[in-house]
Amino acid sequence: MTETAETRALIVVGGLMILALLVTTIGLIVDPEPSAPIAVTLVGTGLWTLGTAGVIGMTISRSRWAYLTAWMVILAVGVLAVITPIGVFWAISVALGAATAVGLIGLGARSIVRGRPAASGPPVAAVAVPVVMAATPLLLGFSSWSDAGWLELVIGVSGPLVALWFMKTLPGALIMARVLWPACLLGAAPWMEPTSMVTTTAIAVVVALAAWRPEVKTSVRPLTTRGSRVPIPPELAPRDVLDSAGLDDRGRRK
Repeated sequence: MTETAETRALIVVGGLMILALLVTTIGLIVDPEPSAPIAVTLVGTGLWTLGTAGVIGMTISRSRWAYLTAWMVILAVGVLAVITPIGVFWAISVALGAATAVGLIGLGARSIVRGRPAASGPPVAAVAVPVVMAATPLLLGFSSWSDAGWLELVIGVSGPLVALWFMKTLPGALIMARVLWPACLLGAAPWMEPTSMVTTTAIAVVVALAAWRPEVKTSVRPLTTRGSRVPIPPELAPRDVLDSAGLDDRGRRK
């Protein structure tokens, strides 16, 4: 396939996924039974967070992690098809989800998306940390499908926010992923229902273990070498450097 055809295929598959998410979300809003309203909010937040990341990542960088994230979203749509009542939106969502799955299989079979991590890309653990964080509302929404409360909502919504903090490498991103956020999850877990408690505890453990790997620290705080000022003869300096400094060939001011 040509580059243009591959780009068109990525856009088509991404568009199908967005339509599937849109119809699925509308179906959950119109007929939320038997789920709790907060669970619907959590699942919708997780679907759109992961879905948007997957579509953008596949279209722009064709990354393997974006491709796997897109599959995670389609699997979640399939789970919703099993646990939600059958209706018009259900049928359209299933059809769009199936079409998206076929498209994803085609992208993988034709190697339009990378089958292996990029040699110069971030390590697996550094990608797993924000992906698990972003998936937190989806996982909590499913685990508390009929009894989600405000505590699940707060913990779930915090996941994508902390993931954004981590990916932007804002101040405290590493300690947030290693200690603070997992500690908050472990502190909240005992106050949840059993399924939500297990899910929250598992998320905290997975994120903490991945964030404590040494390659994650290197990704957040790249190794740098402090520059040094060593005088060199002006004859060895590039002409553009001398011109920008306003110096002649002998290092004197013009």
